[in-house]
Amino acid sequence: VDELHVLRVVQLVNFTIQSEGKPVAIELADMLDRCRLEKLTVEGFTEAGVALVGGLGSSFSSDRLVLSEMRLKPGSASAVGVRATVGSDGIDCGNVSFQKCRFLGPLAAGVSIGGKDTSSFEFVQCVFAETQFGIELKGGTSWRDFAIVNNTFYKGQTALRVEQQPEPTAKGLTIRRNLFVELSGPETQVEQGFDDKLLIDRQMLGAMRLNWSSKPAQEPPPPGALLIWGDGGRQGEPNLKFASTDSTAAKFLAPADDAAQKNVGGQGSGEPPWLGAVEP
Repeated sequence: VDELHVLRVVQLVNFTIQSEGKPVAIELADMLDRCRLEKLTVEGFTEAGVALVGGLGSSFSSDRLVLSEMRLKPGSASAVGVRATVGSDGIDCGNVSFQKCRFLGPLAAGVSIGGKDTSSFEFVQCVFAETQFGIELKGGTSWRDFAIVNNTFYKGQTALRVEQQPEPTAKGLTIRRNLFVELSGPETQVEQGFDDKLLIDRQMLGAMRLNWSSKPAQEPPPPGALLIWGDGGRQGEPNLKFASTDSTAAKFLAPADDAAQKNVGGQGSGEPPWLGAVEP
C-alpha cells in the first residue's frame, strides 16, 4: 500500500504502509467512531505516520477511535508518529485509544497533540523508543480525562511534554504503572505557566501511582515536573532489566527473568501485574 489519505470511516488490519519520502502516510478526519487501525506497520513518513484532523471517536468505549498494535518507524528524525490537530470545523480530537503501539525513533514525538478542548486520550501498553518527546501537548492543549497507563519510555528526552499548563477545566490526567528508562531529560515537564498549587486546588490531576524511573531523583525537582512518584513510585531504580533492547526482537523491552518490574502487583481491575508496556 503506498498512501492512504483523508479516510473518514475505516477499519484496517494487517497492512504494511511504505510511504518513503512522503509527508503523511495516513490521514483521518472528523467523526471517526468505530474506526480502528490494527496491526499496521507504517514506515518512511517524513512528517507524520498518522494525521488526525479533528479526529473524534465516540464517547462509548466500544466506539472509540482505536489505534492498536501499530508499529511506526519514520523516514526523518523530525517526524512524529501520530499528529492530532484541530479540524477545519474547529472541532478538537478526542475519544482516542492507543493500545500496544510501538513508536520507534528517532522521532521528534511519538504522539503530538494540539488543540484546546482535547479529551479522553488513553495510552495503554505502548512503547516510545528514541523519541525526543513521547507524548507532547502543544499550546494550551487540554489533558481532560487523559490516561497514560503501563507504557515504556525508552532512551528519549522527556516522556510527557506540556508546552503550556492547560486551563483548570482540564481535569483527570492519570499517569500509572509506567517505566521511564534512560531518559536524558525530565520524565514530565510543563514548560510554561506551571502552577503546582492550581493543579492541586482545582483537582486537575488524577491517580499518579507506581511509576518507576531509572533516573535518580533530583532535589529540588526539575522546573515544571509533575508529581508522579507519590504512591509506590521509584526513582533511581537499578533493577529495570529487559529480555532484549533490540527493537526488532520479539521480546523488545519485555522484563528479564530477574527484573524488578516483572511482577509488582497493586494493579487495578483488568490491568497486568507488571509495570511498563511489555508482558514477561
